[in-house]
Amino acid sequence: MSGDRPRVVLVGGAGLPDAARRVLTERATAEAGVWSGDLDPLERGALDLPAARVEDAPDLVAVSAEHLTVATVYGDVTADPRPGPAVLRDGSGAPVAVRLTAAQAGVVDLSAATTPAAVMRALAEAADRAGARELGPGAFPVEPLDPADPA
Repeated sequence: MSGDRPRVVLVGGAGLPDAARRVLTERATAEAGVWSGDLDPLERGALDLPAARVEDAPDLVAVSAEHLTVATVYGDVTADPRPGPAVLRDGSGAPVAVRLTAAQAGVVDLSAATTPAAVMRALAEAADRAGARELGPGAFPVEPLDPADPA
């Protein structure tokens, strides 16, 4: 994993109200990471994953726009100095945040991922194949994001 701060992208955030986007971006990057935009299944041009194959490029952390948790839980993914990919899952097993090296992210096939949940699953499966650390929220809640009331 690169020593640089990871690039953090929001998966499925198209159309989110500004307040919801602000809460997600602030929490996801509070402990580490640089906000790098959106990755939407129908608008993949927002993030060019194949361009991320450069060896010294920062890691990629994809954050689901369908979930919300506290900054410290996102920090378990963005700020963890241990090498290797990681997947943060909610109580049902759905991926909430996925960390991959730039090289790993650059080869994920998203061609069949037509929903934000499918993109997150594809990224989590790639992380799992690479031996990802499984993370959970511990005592902190991971809840569905309510775009009308994100706080």
